Amino acid sequence: YIPVNYFLVVLYSNKEYPGLYKEIEKGLILLYHICTIRNDGTMFLNMKLYKNKIYEADYIGFDGGYDLFIDKFINQADDYNSNNKFDKRNFVYPIRKEQNIKRKITEIDYNKKFGSFRSGIENQFSVLASKFDRFNNNRAAIQISDIKYYNLQFRVACILKNIWKIVEDYNIEAKPHHMLWYNDGFEFPTKITKLNYIFKNEQEINKEYNEMIDI
Repeated sequence: YIPVNYFLVVLYSNKEYPGLYKEIEKGLILLYHICTIRNDGTMFLNMKLYKNKIYEADYIGFDGGYDLFIDKFINQADDYNSNNKFDKRNFVYPIRKEQNIKRKITEIDYNKKFGSFRSGIENQFSVLASKFDRFNNNRAAIQISDIKYYNLQFRVACILKNIWKIVEDYNIEAKPHHMLWYNDGFEFPTKITKLNYIFKNEQEINKEYNEMIDI
């Protein structure tokens, strides 16, 4: 209840959106349609991390499929005239097994430790996939033309996931106003139109509207 309440009251309701649906319905539809993008090397290059997002002392941990894009990333960074100079040491990924050659014990140990490191990160994405169907690549995989839309959607999903996790870890009780959106016929008030959803007269509407804003 609490993460959805946060999205509706704080993120969605800062402006009004035209349409035939109730505001509550439009907000829930928008939340549902937070969509995904296929996680491939093209997306990695389009992120342009060399633009003051990572530095030459940073390391990126990849899975085995991204190493083919490293040279192109380094060339793009050089063309951008970045103050940071990157090379292959900035990127780490599992050691691939060569055909008919056994891995060394040190290579096996490295892959095991590196896999353990990445599993902690992958777990965060699995939680996102379990909470947002559109971030589940087993059910849907689409591409978008502008990375900024994906970044915005992803940040919203991360905020809501973190709120959910805090609520769960600290046993925060959902208050009645957190659950209003779940009731049939509910319409939350907006800054421009104070919509009458469960109250009988204007005085009560104004009183409850002000209380909702304060909360």
